[in-house]
Amino acid sequence: MITTANIYKSIRYALLRTFQNVRIKDLKNIEAPCFYIQYVNSSDREVANDTINTETAFNIVYFSSEQTLIDLTEKETSLRQIFKKPLLITYKNAKKQTKTRYLQAEEMSSDFDENEYTVVYSINFNFYQDAEVENPYNEELNDNLMEILDIG
Repeated sequence: MITTANIYKSIRYALLRTFQNVRIKDLKNIEAPCFYIQYVNSSDREVANDTINTETAFNIVYFSSEQTLIDLTEKETSLRQIFKKPLLITYKNAKKQTKTRYLQAEEMSSDFDENEYTVVYSINFNFYQDAEVENPYNEELNDNLMEILDIG
């Protein structure tokens, strides 16, 4: 099953591959020029017995050291080009097999802050995936996962 961590790692890899001279930092260690990948939210909704609709959103914040609008617009253009292509996700399924899948961003938007010289690039993913229930008929396994209802 594809997790938020899988998507985060793929976004990070895409940024590192494209911007070799710009670091990816935690919010505590901001030192321009750098990117910060912000997790916004994620939700899963069961749409069929073994199918889940997953929606997740991230912001990519670029902190400019040049403090120019042209630097912000160039980075925003590069981000748009990177993420208009499907993102390669590598994950492990329930059987611990390594799988790959491409996810297309459903929504992308950007917002500039000329006072702070940052650009916030937002990416939303919406995709369907298998619920990967290990064995729905194994009572011993499922007793640990769900409460058994007594109807009496």
